[in-house]
Amino acid sequence: MDNKNIFQSEEMSPVDFKRFKDMIYQEAGISLADSKITLLSNRIRKRLKALNIRTFHEYYNYLRSSEDKESEIVNMIDAVTTNVSNFFRNPKQFVGFREKVMPAVISRNAKKKNIRILSAGCATGEEPYTIA
Repeated sequence: MDNKNIFQSEEMSPVDFKRFKDMIYQEAGISLADSKITLLSNRIRKRLKALNIRTFHEYYNYLRSSEDKESEIVNMIDAVTTNVSNFFRNPKQFVGFREKVMPAVISRNAKKKNIRILSAGCATGEEPYTIA
């Protein structure tokens, strides 16, 4: 049987999702919504393939007991996080921001000279410049 088919056919169980979700929060402080099961399973599947591990359950156990667990936890966190920063990364969000959010903010703050906008979680900083 082809490994590619093994990895792609398995779905992450709710139990495995909770285990990974809790581990990711414990190790990196990242809180995942329950609706992110598909995203998480697709991203963790990359680590399964890289290590030739067949199931999410086996991978979870590997993360808990392997001699290499510390570096593999870093690899897993890397795989599940979005490590991209560029100008106008999600164009629809910026269109909505420009056309809906900013007119309301400007109207509400018409007497102020400055408006402050926080852009959190920027890898290399392009997002604040895009907003500006």
